[in-house]
Amino acid sequence: MKKSHEEGTFELITGPMFSGKTTTLVKKLNFFQNEGYKIKCFKPAVDDRYDLNKVVTHEAIKVKATPIKSAKEILNHIDECEVIFIDEIQFFDPSIVSVVLDLISNNYIVVGAGLEYDYMGNNFGEMDKLKRITNTLSRLTGSCSVCNNVGTHTYRKNKNVVDTVLIGSNDVYEIRCETCFELEQ
Repeated sequence: MKKSHEEGTFELITGPMFSGKTTTLVKKLNFFQNEGYKIKCFKPAVDDRYDLNKVVTHEAIKVKATPIKSAKEILNHIDECEVIFIDEIQFFDPSIVSVVLDLISNNYIVVGAGLEYDYMGNNFGEMDKLKRITNTLSRLTGSCSVCNNVGTHTYRKNKNVVDTVLIGSNDVYEIRCETCFELEQ
């Protein structure tokens, strides 16, 4: 049974690595699926950490996802779904903003999750623009790996790699509070 929406919405879940962004996205996906909505989940093809065709939380919870290289590919795969989930949204090209705007103007519910800031503390990809068009913004935090205060930053352990995109997990990154993050910069 197709659910109807009077208007589309966009929810954006942000936070540093290990703050529970993907876990939150998966919980929302399960909720909508259990309510009878037709859902579709997407992930950037570059994110091959755990599985090529699934979104995987750090706790190894897996959900089927369509890997794509370009944000515009999302529009080719939405079929008759009603709710669209996009994990690691920060990795997509600049067209992700127009894709999300197109989806919400066509009454889709869109839920995206991604890093708000890169390992240097700068806006990551199109996240600044995505924050401006969201109906709901959730900023998650975690526990600083150094002092256990509220962790809001993604810290890259290996300073020799300067590329903004470096796919990894706790082997490459850790969560830091503002003070502990600034001490290492």
